[in-house]
Amino acid sequence: MIHQLRIYEIFEHNKAAFHDRFRDHAARIMKTYGFHILAIWEAQTEARTEFVYLLVWPDEPTMKDAWAKFMADEEWKEIKRVTGAQHGDLVGEIESRVLVPTNYSPLLEHTDLAKREFVAFVAHELKNPITSLKAYVELLASGALGEVNEMQANFLRTIRANVERMSAVISDLNDSA
Repeated sequence: MIHQLRIYEIFEHNKAAFHDRFRDHAARIMKTYGFHILAIWEAQTEARTEFVYLLVWPDEPTMKDAWAKFMADEEWKEIKRVTGAQHGDLVGEIESRVLVPTNYSPLLEHTDLAKREFVAFVAHELKNPITSLKAYVELLASGALGEVNEMQANFLRTIRANVERMSAVISDLNDSA
């Protein structure tokens, strides 16, 4: 996973038009190409006003492909043309940085914790129905609900084997969480 930091110089005289365009159009179109915007800020330096946003990507090739598709999007090109004609240039200098977490980044620790918690939750949620299946198979196989013919016994053995296999998978999930 990587992050991308984007910093746009924006202008006070048409800042509202920029925000309208980004919020109502750019963000919507970006989403269709797999952009995931984590956060958006506005910053002020002594020299300029900046619009800053942070994206998350699975990898750099995915990021580059999504940007190429977005920039080639006909609807986006038309929106830029129309808003530019109405309000002038909405964006000055653009900076883009790819951010790769260090191996000691707290972000990775948080992601790892979230993954472990999710796996533990899934394992717990799967364990309950598997336990019920196991009990019902044993009850049926014991003949307590009526005689079991050979074909039914074969089906019950197959179900029992698969339930045991799923129990082992769930146990492995719990061990890894």
